[in-house]
Amino acid sequence: KMQALEIESGDVDGYRASSDQHEEIELTRTNTDDAEDDNDDDNNDMEQLLPNSSPSRKSNRSKQSGASGSSTRSPSRASSSFCCNTIHAQRIGNMHIMFPMYHAKTGWGVLGPHWFGPLSVVGILIAATALCIRSTFHHSLGAVTASMCLGFLSICTVLLCDASFRDPGICRDTEIPEGTPENQLTQWRWCDFCSVYQPPDGAHCADCGVCIAGYDHHCVWMGTCIGKRNYRQFVRFNMSWLYYAAFAIFWIAVFGPLIFHTI
Repeated sequence: KMQALEIESGDVDGYRASSDQHEEIELTRTNTDDAEDDNDDDNNDMEQLLPNSSPSRKSNRSKQSGASGSSTRSPSRASSSFCCNTIHAQRIGNMHIMFPMYHAKTGWGVLGPHWFGPLSVVGILIAATALCIRSTFHHSLGAVTASMCLGFLSICTVLLCDASFRDPGICRDTEIPEGTPENQLTQWRWCDFCSVYQPPDGAHCADCGVCIAGYDHHCVWMGTCIGKRNYRQFVRFNMSWLYYAAFAIFWIAVFGPLIFHTI
């Protein structure tokens, strides 16, 4: 009887141990399933925030680029029409390429998202010129001074248009360009918003909705970004209106009236 009781107690202990192990296995499976569900939810949230960052799209990107040939440029974006469908512009992000063929040759003809900025600057230049011409005739500074004011107005307007409507350096490379130095390969970054590679000095502009090479800043007065391809024109425009302001202050407002009143 004692042996039978020992055998029965051993069976009960073994059954309890097996049941405990079974419960631990079920608990582990439940935790694993919960973790996988949490990861799926996190991935879905990330895909909603960054719709172009899913692994399937990145893998398909390389396949599509290989099937399309040696081209490393991103496909053309949606088109828009202006002036009663007489101008068919190509839209990239929040920017419009007004004349795609002319832009391909010269890099000029890009309309930024804040188109009212250059118009405001032109209005300020015209108002300042009108005030300078009025002061010129009030102080009897002559027609030459008035002509110089009109000349400054023309130069500032031309340089403003050159900086505002020039391609700031829109990035379109879906692959790192060939010939890139090996020490810079790791500095190129993939943009999930634009689906292009950014150069080391590039950045994504949320206002323009594109990546800009040599990104400096987004200027509302210019209506566009200031980047690698229009930075020089931006500096020229700033120098032109600074010279104009110095001419108006030192000649029209101060030294011109003193000299002509003395004479």
